[in-house]
Amino acid sequence: MVAYISAVVSDLGARAVLPAAAENEPVDRDDLPRQVVMRCVLPLLAPAQPIGRCPEIESVRQVGRSWAEAGRDVDVLLAEVRQLTSDLVDQALARSGVDAAQRCADVRRVSRLGSQVLVEIAAGFQGGRAAAQRMSGPDGVAALLAVNSSDLVEPGPGLGYAVVAVGAVGERHGALERALLRWGGPATVSVLGPEGGHVVLAAVDEEDAAKRCACALRAVGTDIRLALVWSENRTLPSAKAVADEILATAVAQQFAGGVYRMRDVLIEFAASRAPEVSNALLRVIQPLVKQRVLWETLQVLLEEDGNRGRAAERLIIHRSTVDYRLQRIGQLTGYSPCSVRGLRVLAAATAMYRLAALRNRRAA
Repeated sequence: MVAYISAVVSDLGARAVLPAAAENEPVDRDDLPRQVVMRCVLPLLAPAQPIGRCPEIESVRQVGRSWAEAGRDVDVLLAEVRQLTSDLVDQALARSGVDAAQRCADVRRVSRLGSQVLVEIAAGFQGGRAAAQRMSGPDGVAALLAVNSSDLVEPGPGLGYAVVAVGAVGERHGALERALLRWGGPATVSVLGPEGGHVVLAAVDEEDAAKRCACALRAVGTDIRLALVWSENRTLPSAKAVADEILATAVAQQFAGGVYRMRDVLIEFAASRAPEVSNALLRVIQPLVKQRVLWETLQVLLEEDGNRGRAAERLIIHRSTVDYRLQRIGQLTGYSPCSVRGLRVLAAATAMYRLAALRNRRAA
């Protein structure tokens, strides 16, 4: 069993490694659920375990707790554990050189340990979510932004919190803080620097919070990007994590300055949270990356909402030349930018490419 499981570890570990990036080609490294499972769960399933409970498996409860505190969706993590268990069971059944009784014993052992891991992760997640929920008021604001809770002002009755991620502001961070305090009221708390930061402000609802942020931007400069998440059904850490993702998408997509919410990046946000989808989209767009002319043509077409006439005017080329380039894009990617469906897929693929490039630059 030990030799067999070592081979499985090698095989699954190899599949977990992200493909090497060619020069100037970003790779989506946000495959976090699978990375966590490979690092924290596979070693527990890999060694031959005695019958009975595996004490080390209880350590993955902390994985679930950390997942909750980061505001992530536990379902994607549990799905990766189930897939890993299924892979191990399949390989145990296909194992050659052993009798049927041994194969059945291997399957039972892996299935039992996989079930224990699922229980522990779920239990840890529930505990972490409960702890985070208790920190959703002023104490949560203090913990989230590392400020002194005694300095905070209680929000008024009927008010909730919005968490705002702020993009790079340069030397205007002081002016933006003052503007947010003016429009957000005394319960507003911010931690900002030249590279941006986070703000928690009290408001009646999401629309009210967005209007307050927009007013603050007009007083400082409309080129600054803000990402706003209303925390009504979220813990503050969860809202912060989502706001950071919305802001990253806005930056990667080179959106103009303004206040962005989930509704502005629905497709990109959903795709980036599903590694299988984001990686598939990256594969779609990869053939265009080194085709500078075709890449530029696609970007202009997307910026013009698919209008080929306006794209031709911006590129200062004939309409027939645009049509030829779009035909080539369809041949290389398998999706025609001349169709609504094809353009949507290519737009999402472009977003995933830009987001992966941004994350790689920040990780470098």
